[in-house]
Amino acid sequence: MKADELEKIVLEKLNKGLLDGIVGNDFVTGDYAKVTFRKIIKDGIPQILRFGADSKFFDNKENVRVSGKESVQLFKTVIEKLGFIKKYGWLIDDPDVKAYSALFKPNKK
Repeated sequence: MKADELEKIVLEKLNKGLLDGIVGNDFVTGDYAKVTFRKIIKDGIPQILRFGADSKFFDNKENVRVSGKESVQLFKTVIEKLGFIKKYGWLIDDPDVKAYSALFKPNKK
């Protein structure tokens, strides 16, 4: 199957919401100030969520908890969506998406 045909099939599945869900496992960085990265597809839009570590301090009355910074990176355009699928498609449990992602995997010599 050609890459153009696979692109159309993958984009149709993505826009219909058939690929919605968590992509792969969470990635946690660092030991002290942990940052968690989560890749999801929600309503046909791929997203990368970043969660910072929570912190606590004492204000002479009680412990106060401050939630960590959260950010979202959205992939809205067709080029961004295809880039997400090229990079993380091998983590999605769909044969067409895995085949499309495998087209861009570097060959080992």
